[in-house]
Amino acid sequence: MKSYRHASSLSWKKVGNEILIIDSRINQEVQRLNGVASFIWEKCVDATKNDILNNILETYDISEADALSDLNGFLDELTQKKILEQF
Repeated sequence: MKSYRHASSLSWKKVGNEILIIDSRINQEVQRLNGVASFIWEKCVDATKNDILNNILETYDISEADALSDLNGFLDELTQKKILEQF
């Protein structure tokens, strides 16, 4: 199963319950993540989708179907933007 990690060209900083992701090559903001997205981002450290899904289900009151749908959208978007890497 594929795992996810932060792209090595990015820096990030937690501000309150949000995360600000910065492209360190051009020193520009790439993405601002809300609380739930920040939670997922922090779990994307050599983690599989199932690992992240289980963390979401343990922390939030959400159905597995909804959590998986939201997680797939998040991972697809950030992978497409080259903010996350699959390996």
